Amino acid sequence: MDTVVAWDLKGTLITGSDVARAAAFNRYLEGAGYSERVTPEQIEKAGYGWIARMRVLMPDFTPTAGALETLETLQRKEIPKYVRAMPGIETALRRVGRGNSVLVSTSRRSLIGEYLKAAKLEGKFEKVYSVLDDALPAGVGRDDVLPEQIPAYKAYLFGRVVADFPMARIVAVGDRDGDRLAARAAEIEFVGVGHLEELWQQHPSQRLLLPAIAARA
Repeated sequence: MDTVVAWDLKGTLITGSDVARAAAFNRYLEGAGYSERVTPEQIEKAGYGWIARMRVLMPDFTPTAGALETLETLQRKEIPKYVRAMPGIETALRRVGRGNSVLVSTSRRSLIGEYLKAAKLEGKFEKVYSVLDDALPAGVGRDDVLPEQIPAYKAYLFGRVVADFPMARIVAVGDRDGDRLAARAAEIEFVGVGHLEELWQQHPSQRLLLPAIAARA
């Protein structure tokens, strides 16, 4: 039985996306005349999609017309400055192989392309699954993904991977508990990859997991 590895994007394949988003938001706030600024850590905890982030970070903030388009444009300009591939990830992807790798992300497909280009990881995946661009489950909003909703979103995408590769063993690789919960809900295997220093310290054995899953694929 073939193994198909469903890779998470941010924090697993790439680093710096939170810094790029914070820089874009701060440039927007500055241009709109606001003195407030946000940190990458705040952006990371605020959800996915600019509407969700605005509601969490600045509940009283009223965006101007065209704010979402402006923010995405600013984000595209910041991505090449900050986004890079995680150390060692190119070797792991090469071991797994393009035909056995798919990408699962809550980012927009257009932004996924920008992330992969900046990290020099283009052409590494057989298929890309993006919940913000593809068909959504009933009742799920396109631009309002709060942190607590991420497992349901990803479980939906993992289900699509299973449907597309019915004869394969699907293994999800991610860096967050939400990834693990999503994999469990989709009834597929999960391998945690701790790239942040505190995760390395808590789970040093995870250093060995990525090469191990690559070797088994």
